Amino acid sequence: MFSLQPLYTADQVRSIDARAIARLQDEGFGLMQRAAAFSLKTLQSCWPQARSLSVLAGPGNNGGDALVLAAMARQQGYRVRLHLLGAQPEALQGAAAQAWALAESAGLRLATDPPQPACVQVDGLFGTGLARPLRGEAALWVEALQGYRAQGQGVLALDIPSGWHADTGQALGPAVVADHCCSFVARKLGLDLGGLMDAAGQVHFDNLGVRAEDATGLQAPAHRLLSVHWPARRRGQHKGDCGHVLCVGGAPEYAGALVLAGEGALRAGAGKVSLLSSQASQH
Repeated sequence: MFSLQPLYTADQVRSIDARAIARLQDEGFGLMQRAAAFSLKTLQSCWPQARSLSVLAGPGNNGGDALVLAAMARQQGYRVRLHLLGAQPEALQGAAAQAWALAESAGLRLATDPPQPACVQVDGLFGTGLARPLRGEAALWVEALQGYRAQGQGVLALDIPSGWHADTGQALGPAVVADHCCSFVARKLGLDLGGLMDAAGQVHFDNLGVRAEDATGLQAPAHRLLSVHWPARRRGQHKGDCGHVLCVGGAPEYAGALVLAGEGALRAGAGKVSLLSSQASQH
């Protein structure tokens, strides 16, 4: 009758990611290429007239996704300005180092000045691992990016917008507000909580080929209701045929929540609804 999408914490998503990488035996570069390809396809769909990109890449795998996207965009004829936080590509490791090699082979060089105007700003600075406020150059870049968005330039965030907590959906300090967000592997809990619900813009999700077995044993703390399909009612049915819902609650002076729950049950199709509350709350 309905379908649910599990929402995972950042630690759980990293575990799923690690299991998928171990299964694929490619240090994660394959997943990174899929993430970049999906993000570029999304960008082309959302901004079909765009021909210039400003790509902001961080030092981790989120930055690696951005580097591969920049390389793919350059190969498809986009004008790409590439910024790497810290500007030390030799310090990149693993899949992120492979991503830089791909970007370099595509003819890209690092810009040495602050982010500049472009049709679309790509935020690949920080992903789900961020747990502290952005400072220094990262904060300045985010401020510049938000200024360009205020001028009408598009912002595409990779995985989650930088500066937000992936579990709570709260801003840690300076934070990116995006028009669209490409999220990967598993849906992050914070994308459906707090201010991040609005800051992520429209979320486009791809599991990048991760299998259900990669999440075995992980208990999602919450689920997102995707769709509900109620069975059709017979013409002769009455309320007794359609279920009885009991709503319990309503602390003193807070009975409104109980009333709302009851009304919601009726609108969802319950035949009968009973409210159970303390006598004090009935006043």
